[in-house]
Amino acid sequence: MRSGNLKHKIDFLSATEVKNAFGEVENTFTIFKSAYSEILPLSAKEYLASKQKKAEVTHKIELRFLSGILPTMQIVYGSRKFEIESIINVRELNKTLHIMATEIING
Repeated sequence: MRSGNLKHKIDFLSATEVKNAFGEVENTFTIFKSAYSEILPLSAKEYLASKQKKAEVTHKIELRFLSGILPTMQIVYGSRKFEIESIINVRELNKTLHIMATEIING
């Protein structure tokens, strides 16, 4: 992996359960770690769901190895959010991660 390709600064968000004023449990996201990465779009598709047009975009995010990253986390790049589908430790060498993610598109 060439370091010149790692130009996208991303944040990994971890969900934390907190109680609101009514005593209900809500998930809030806090920054777990930040890293520089390369975001590569793989495919895009549009479909109708609940009478709303939605788009689903799949990306591969490449970065240097970080420990503690979980599939339950979200990734934020600027105003964009991604749900982690899978995390691949390339050749199990703890040098490079490939994260398969789906972009969350509202609207």
